[in-house]
Order: sequence, then structure tokens, then C-alpha cells
Amino acid sequence: MEKDKYKSVVFCGYPASGKTTIAKRIAKIFNLEYTCAGDILKKMMKEKSCKETHVDSGDFWETDEGFAFFEKRENDDSFDRELDKEMLKLVKEKPVALTSWTLPYLDCEAIKIYLKVSKEERTKRLAGRDGISEEKAQKAISMRDEINIAHYKKLYGFTLGDESPFDLVVDCENNTEDGEVKIISDFLVKRGFVAIC
Repeated sequence: MEKDKYKSVVFCGYPASGKTTIAKRIAKIFNLEYTCAGDILKKMMKEKSCKETHVDSGDFWETDEGFAFFEKRENDDSFDRELDKEMLKLVKEKPVALTSWTLPYLDCEAIKIYLKVSKEERTKRLAGRDGISEEKAQKAISMRDEINIAHYKKLYGFTLGDESPFDLVVDCENNTEDGEVKIISDFLVKRGFVAIC
């Protein structure tokens, strides 16, 4: 397989697909800087004096405040466009392992990896991660999926979940976390990345 000029990796997948966990592990293996688009967005919210009080909580996006911010973004796309501009620049400037819903669809200069997980499995993961009932998790997952699909379709015209832009699609339903990391690591080595651990 021909080696790439790219030195950054972008991970995409619906909420609770394991993007953060996998991206952090890959970052460590290949000495990449881990970056999360959601964290950058939260920082932007703070800098622009948004009043969300629990923005630093891990489950912020599943809270009423998080959903309220989604509504705000529907009427003001400056957050999204500024975020995506910053991330597109970031993957060109230095080697990063980054999680993002938009970059793979915006012709970013990075290897693009999609983590494929069913809604049922994601519901179980979210319930376990946040210590909530599966019923509440299912509702949150469904709302976030619906909002995100509509939002990015309106903003950029792509359909979140379309696998065609990706260099690698990983079946996370039938693999362990270690198995997923091995599949991705082997793929990246073939594409010219150098593992340090």
C-alpha cells in the first residue's frame, strides 16, 4: 500500500461510539497530540461568554443546557465554521489524533477513520458511562443523532454516517477495544505512521 503524506488521524462516529477512548490510545502509540473537537467547541463557548454552567462536565451534550446550545447553533453557525476552520488548520500544522464529526467530510489533510457502532450498543455504552438508565440513554442518543444529522446536512450538505469519505471503517460491534486498536494501528503502519510503543 502506498504511504501517505498525512501525519494526522481523524476519528468519526456517532455519540458513544468510542471515539475519545480509541483516539487517545492511538495518540499514545504513534506519539500524536490528542485533540477533541467537542472540547475546542466548549472552550469557544466559554470565550464567547455563553452562560452554560456545566460546560466542563463529561455529559454536557446530553444535558438540557447542551441541547439548548444545539438550538443556538441552528441560528448562529459561526461556532461551527470557526471550529472547523481551526481544526482544518490544526491537522496541517502538526501530527494529531483528533475526534470530529465534520472534518472527514471537509476534505481534511488526514487519515479518516470511522467507528461503526449500532444505536443499541451505543445506548448501552452511554448508560454505563454516565450512570443513567438505558431508557434515558436511548432518548439522549436518538435526540443527538437526529439533531446532528439535520444540523450538518443544513450547514455543509453531507449526511453524518456516510462512510464513503473514510480510509478505514472499523466494526466496533464485533471487536474488543484492544482489537479495534490493533486494526487501526496495523492500518496506520501500512500508511506510513511510525509506532513508538
